Amino acid sequence: MTIRRLEHWEWSRFCTFASRYLIGKRIDIETLSLDEGRRLSVYRVPIQGLCYDPTRDVIEIWLADNLHRIHRPREMYVDNFPHGLVNFNVIDAEGARKIATLHEPLMLTAPTRR
Repeated sequence: MTIRRLEHWEWSRFCTFASRYLIGKRIDIETLSLDEGRRLSVYRVPIQGLCYDPTRDVIEIWLADNLHRIHRPREMYVDNFPHGLVNFNVIDAEGARKIATLHEPLMLTAPTRR
């Protein structure tokens, strides 16, 4: 595993790249903060895309059923295995850490007739 801090100028490019890679995957989003403690806000939801808007200073994670926003992000870290992206972390202006963990969808075989 390689954890790497992305520079601010890399965020838009990373989000564009990641959006292509993330299609069909599922995501967990967990928040860690001193004020709220540990909170799981998204569990195994299909992810549809990722975007950083520098004019509004917001990271948007497009999910199958809603939109998750991280306002005023200050740091972003990515965690890569040799075969692809595993998770990414964002620290917002209040110091809360948003941890997004990616999962492959469960591939079940078709039922057989008896």
